Amino acid sequence: LNTPYALLRRISVYAPIAVVERTSFQITAGGSKVKNFDTKPTCHRKYRQDCGCHMYSEVDAFPELVLVRAPTLERGQDVGTPPDRWVFTEARHPMFQYPDDGLPRYLGWHVSTKLRRVDDDSEVSAVVTVTAKPGMERALEEVLQTVRTHANGQDGCVNYYTQRDVHNRCTFVISET
Repeated sequence: LNTPYALLRRISVYAPIAVVERTSFQITAGGSKVKNFDTKPTCHRKYRQDCGCHMYSEVDAFPELVLVRAPTLERGQDVGTPPDRWVFTEARHPMFQYPDDGLPRYLGWHVSTKLRRVDDDSEVSAVVTVTAKPGMERALEEVLQTVRTHANGQDGCVNYYTQRDVHNRCTFVISET
């Protein structure tokens, strides 16, 4: 538990993030002090070497986006659109209460339903979360492995990955480009 990520998980009540297009993201000072800690093979958390502050994350499934911890932004910084949902609500600390703001709440990660313009020749990525019924985890895993093998052999499929959630073994995440 002596990792920067473990320390942050113990002291954070909640973590508002701004989803930023990589082309719009820039570190304006202290970039040499930013270090990487991989919490999963596909999740790269960037933190300040001198204080351990978690600044932003890069997730392989979303290479065009950077997930910036809103508290690390300069005060008065325009963070774009207002919040549109609460995620990982099951993991909230008991002392924290969500405001009565009418925003939807999700137990885990929830991809926005807002669509972005895509050029006709652009690759399209999809990330899907599937949860097996208790006792059916192995059967679902076998089906997903078969689908992965078939999908990766298809023309037009750049990659198709399946991963099992380390915290909830009934949950699988599928990423396809």
